[in-house]
Amino acid sequence: MDAPASPPPATDASADRLTLSTARQDPAWDRFLQQSGASHTQSALWGEVKAALGWRAARVVARRGDTIVGGAQLLIRPVAGLGAIGYVANGPVLAADDPALVGAVLTGLRRAARRLRVQHTTIQPPLHGDALARTMRERGYLVSTTRVTPPASVLLDCTVGRDTLLAAMNPRTRYNVQLGARRGVVVREGDSDDLDVFARLLEATARRQRFTALPGDYFRTMWEILQPYGHVRLTLAEYDSEVVAAQLAVVFGGTVTNKMSVWSGRHGKHRPNEALQWATIQWAAEQGHRWYDLEGIDVKAARAVLAGRPLPERAHQSVTSYKLGFGGRVVVLPDAYDDLYNPLLRTAYGWTYPLVRDRRAVRRLVKQVRSRPRRPSAPAPS
Repeated sequence: MDAPASPPPATDASADRLTLSTARQDPAWDRFLQQSGASHTQSALWGEVKAALGWRAARVVARRGDTIVGGAQLLIRPVAGLGAIGYVANGPVLAADDPALVGAVLTGLRRAARRLRVQHTTIQPPLHGDALARTMRERGYLVSTTRVTPPASVLLDCTVGRDTLLAAMNPRTRYNVQLGARRGVVVREGDSDDLDVFARLLEATARRQRFTALPGDYFRTMWEILQPYGHVRLTLAEYDSEVVAAQLAVVFGGTVTNKMSVWSGRHGKHRPNEALQWATIQWAAEQGHRWYDLEGIDVKAARAVLAGRPLPERAHQSVTSYKLGFGGRVVVLPDAYDDLYNPLLRTAYGWTYPLVRDRRAVRRLVKQVRSRPRRPSAPAPS
């Protein structure tokens, strides 16, 4: 998720040319994203992670002269009988809130989708992308219920200092953070040799919380692609020399994102999970990063917090309430939008999907289409 920087100023950043790139690496695009404070999910490196899992990346890049001023990365995969589907996570990314630039990039995306035979695209605008969302509605995009990135999160400002971060926490969370240190929980940085124990802890977490775990190979792929560039960090929490909790965080564009935290279920009274998160938050601050993104809370709970209402019952004693305990800023992304390029499919979708989208079987089918590995040996994408 994008860092909560102010929206870009309304300067003249109109593009004079658009290009379409399917290159595996694109350092200039990634530098533009880093300088913009954009999400790692738009980076060519993240496209490489997804390429290893059956997706392919295509980037529409807008330039003015030799300077990149905007664009979007579209991730694509074939679906039997449908052609291909695609999605844009936390994008398009724009250097300025310029209507001409917005229009150019959206038009470029539609042309790219047609050229690449993508039948259906879901676009999730980034934080502060409300003007972009309005333009998409005006252009006839359909509001989507498909989630291609967490729609809500909690962001901590790492520049405010240790004492201020602690003071902003829920008192119980602050007590647990300090308890972990007193009880002898040791937090250390991991390396590739620790990925196997991370995978075992992931399996234990999935069994306890009753969800289907992504294969450990998915996270190893992430590590192998991102680690040489310093864009991923593995942290482990030990009690009595036993690794009981671990975390993979993605580091990009001034934001450290809690990508996956796992726990064995043992020694919970010593609070290893709070100790682990706090250690990574402090590391992010020490390294000069601006934001720490806890990534992913219940969107209804997020809206309740922003409106000053009590949390929904289902959010009590949950991962959401745990993350909210660290304080910080609750953020909600704009709505996602769907674009269909076949007029008949678009009409049928507009009439029928709103009637059935909340049915469990339909939600399960949509999830399977987006997450099923392309090949039996390939792990599913996140």
